[in-house]
Amino acid sequence: MLKQAHVGQYTTVIKSNMQTTDPGLLFRSEADLQRDEDRKTKLARMQQVGDPIALGNSKPLSIHVEDDMVWTAESNGMVVKRDLETNTISRVFRGHRGPVSALCVCQLPWDSATSVRRLVISGSWDKHIRIFDDESGSLLSDTEAHTDFVKAITYLTNERIIVSGGSDKEIRFWELPSQAGEVSVPVALKSIGFVREHVRPIASLLAPHGTLIPAHTMYSADSMGVLLEWRLDVIHDDGKDRRVRATKVKQLRGHSTGINGCCFNGSQLWTGSSDNLVILHRLDQQQTKAIHQTQIPHPSAVKSLLPLSTTVLQMAYLIAGCSDEKIWVWDTSAVEDGSGPPCLLRTLDVHSHEISGLALWLRRSDVGGREPWIVSASLDGTVRKWKLSDLLSQRRVSSLEPLQNAAPTFELTEEEERELLDLE
Repeated sequence: MLKQAHVGQYTTVIKSNMQTTDPGLLFRSEADLQRDEDRKTKLARMQQVGDPIALGNSKPLSIHVEDDMVWTAESNGMVVKRDLETNTISRVFRGHRGPVSALCVCQLPWDSATSVRRLVISGSWDKHIRIFDDESGSLLSDTEAHTDFVKAITYLTNERIIVSGGSDKEIRFWELPSQAGEVSVPVALKSIGFVREHVRPIASLLAPHGTLIPAHTMYSADSMGVLLEWRLDVIHDDGKDRRVRATKVKQLRGHSTGINGCCFNGSQLWTGSSDNLVILHRLDQQQTKAIHQTQIPHPSAVKSLLPLSTTVLQMAYLIAGCSDEKIWVWDTSAVEDGSGPPCLLRTLDVHSHEISGLALWLRRSDVGGREPWIVSASLDGTVRKWKLSDLLSQRRVSSLEPLQNAAPTFELTEEEERELLDLE
């Protein structure tokens, strides 16, 4: 039997035997309960805003967008691939026994004898890394990779090496199988190295890809704001076995708590943190040190970021998603050339919970070619889409959004109308 009790400003549901292991039955403040109700009301009002993809009872923890598809790492233990044009499910990747907290979709050769294929690599609270073939949906690998939650996954270009970071504070390196052919039973990844330099759980990993980046540079960030740069050397022992040696290059300071995302472009490293800051770390050409940092403050924790200068668009704009449920759009041209501060273009209050993911979508245009859109994911259980030109022009993206910089409206009284007529 359940009873509801009120204690001061707090409400709880109490079992008759006074024992419970259900976190939903623990004390919650009346403010929390009211916030939940407000979010439900707000979500209902926005059913048509941003052409939403509703995930039902699940929540998107991160997203990846490629071609016209979005992959969502979800709280129900699945990765789901959906068509952004039709909002329909294309494929579901199952098997995790906990929320999927890390996602990497990449083009890699599965083994040393096969051509490149698209792999869906997921990490979960169940401590496992699972690798799926995106086209067939088949499970290729299942590995118990960490002793705690898997929080981040990336890969090394042209090396068939996966990198993972966990709440156990370790960064681990994994080699894809070397045997040829398909697997009838999922195989485990081969461990080829690890490093334990962080003293807090790993929150983010980034191995930049590009010709301007020194081979196998990696950045790791943890839940206390420590950001490290690494040089990774792939060493061949006896010409057969490989191992990864990680050498710490430097620590980049600036954040005071968890770093939730990193993006890189040439000499620029962008980071977003729960300390409410986005920081642009401008590096010298040899990347031996940070020569300048610019902080872009937000009113709440920065949960996701998308600097468009790090994408194929090469545009000086920053899109940031925060725990205040808003998307923040900045003009960063003055920041990136070092001539001045950023300029806030607008905010979008278009979700009913914190923003958990942002991605660029190059959508097919009706007149040919592709045009840029922004895809946002939120813990309100939706994925939404926004035309970039609308965001930058401050055009309203929905009828629920108030006009920005609109002229005030007013009505004349009868006396004022008579006075106006007398002047004519």
